[in-house]
Amino acid sequence: MNELAVRLQPEDLSSRWYPGAGLYRNTWMVLRSETRVPLWGSFVTTPKVGDALAEVRVENQIRPGGATQVKVTVAVDVLDPSGKKVAESQSSVALNPGETITQSQSVEVSNPQRWDITKPVRYTAVTRILNGDQEVDRYEVPFGIRTVDYVAGKGPFLNGKHVRINGVCMHHDLGALGAAVNYRATERQMEIMQLMGVNSIRTSHNPPSPELLEICGKIGLMVQVEAFDCWQIAKVEKGYNKFRTEGRLEARAPPAPDLQGRGPNTPDFGRI
Repeated sequence: MNELAVRLQPEDLSSRWYPGAGLYRNTWMVLRSETRVPLWGSFVTTPKVGDALAEVRVENQIRPGGATQVKVTVAVDVLDPSGKKVAESQSSVALNPGETITQSQSVEVSNPQRWDITKPVRYTAVTRILNGDQEVDRYEVPFGIRTVDYVAGKGPFLNGKHVRINGVCMHHDLGALGAAVNYRATERQMEIMQLMGVNSIRTSHNPPSPELLEICGKIGLMVQVEAFDCWQIAKVEKGYNKFRTEGRLEARAPPAPDLQGRGPNTPDFGRI
């Protein structure tokens, strides 16, 4: 018998508003091979983008299983929006027990279709780990091929064209539906934003759900992820700052908030 336990620990004075509490996002139990790409272990970039050719770089963490060295083949395929393979690469690696390695492969995509807010074309990077002829693990990452630039005095450029950012700040809840993630409700919310003329979402002030990011990438919304609204300086007694110990010069208790929920060291933004 295996027992899976989920522990929740909502605390008073942990937010400046009611954030919802409990298990309000989807939870998965994923069964994987011992030799695998771990969760969030695949990272895709497009360092070179042109009309004729785009370079796609796939960086994977590879985690071995077992007590002896194992040699595997890491195969990377790039699929176009229709699911057709348009680029591939393979590399052999030796994995020592208990040692996670980072391995990178680059491929070229001819005549790439670019991701844009008016035409959100997405490719898929598929990483397969092969032990001989047997596929022991597979990891897929959807991505867009595009260029993003910020030019001083001119603003942001997407694929070489100036784009005015018409953005809104979105909390993670679904209004009257509450904080529980509902895919269609989130999708509808983003569709309404687009109908209002919005082309960019700032997630405030929580890590966004995977569903939100999936939907924005699919329908053509840019996203600025603001995972937290404070770091080391407290805004409330039990805020995010209690988890921010890296980089502190000394271990100390966070400053107590005042009656308005602002820490004594919080800047007065009305005076800046």
